[in-house]
Amino acid sequence: MDNSVREFIILYEKDVLRFCFYLTRHEAIATDLAQETFLKALTQSFQNVKSPKAYLFQISKNLFIDFKRRKKYEQKLIESNQFQATSVSEAELEVWQVLVSLDPVEQEVLLLVDREGLSANEAAKITGLSESALKSRLFRARENYQKKWNS
Repeated sequence: MDNSVREFIILYEKDVLRFCFYLTRHEAIATDLAQETFLKALTQSFQNVKSPKAYLFQISKNLFIDFKRRKKYEQKLIESNQFQATSVSEAELEVWQVLVSLDPVEQEVLLLVDREGLSANEAAKITGLSESALKSRLFRARENYQKKWNS
C-alpha cells in the first residue's frame, strides 16, 4: 500500500468509523461500511474535492442508504418466501419431490422451460447447450418425470 494512501486512511479512519457507527448503531456493520467507504473513495478520483472528510461522509451516507435498501429488499424476500413456504399445498410438495428425484440436468431444463417459462433458445444459452440438445434433454426429462409421477 502506498504511503500517501496509508496516511489518508489513518487521517480519516476514526472520523469515518464514528460516522458509520452513528448511522448503523452496530459496530461490525459500521466497520464494514467504513471499509467500503475507503475502497470506493480510493477507486474514484477526488482531486477537485474541497473537503475530503465531507466527501468520505457523503460516500458513507450513500453506502448506508444502499445497505438499508438492500436489507429492506432482502427482508421482503424472506417474508414472501416464508409465506410461500407455509402455503405450499400437498400437491405442490409432491411435484417438488418428484422433481428433486430427477437427475440435476433434467431438473435444470424442466425448471427453466416449464417452471420459469423460458424459450428453448433462452434456456440453451443459460445451460450452454445447443437448442437441439436442450430440446432432447427436455423431452427425456419430461418422460422421466411422468414415469416417476405415475409410479
